[in-house]
Amino acid sequence: MTPFEHLVELSFTFLAFLGVVLIAYGGLAAGLKNPWGPLDTIADKLSQYVTLVSVAFVGLAVYLPASVRSPDGVTRFFFAPAILVLVIGALALGRKNTLPPHVTNGFAILGLAASMLRALPFSSGT
Repeated sequence: MTPFEHLVELSFTFLAFLGVVLIAYGGLAAGLKNPWGPLDTIADKLSQYVTLVSVAFVGLAVYLPASVRSPDGVTRFFFAPAILVLVIGALALGRKNTLPPHVTNGFAILGLAASMLRALPFSSGT
């Protein structure tokens, strides 16, 4: 893998990590009903911009060579079930409280970044 390809892969991995951080903070703040105002403001703005950048990356993916890879064992047996549990938890929490926008944006960022990692023709995850 070239240094540029490695940088692209790390960027998408960072986006996925940022999505998880936004979900965790928002879920914790909503669950405890104790959001921290300044951090909420930053999280809301950050999640808006990162969601839009993630969507732009998906749009740019049409210019990459086609790549179809099956998910590996860790994704299939750990990450996918963990994400499904988080989504069910967020839906349950959303029934009782309004979820902060950065929580739903965090899920969008995580999904977009993960799909881009699978679409990369040069990903080391193969």
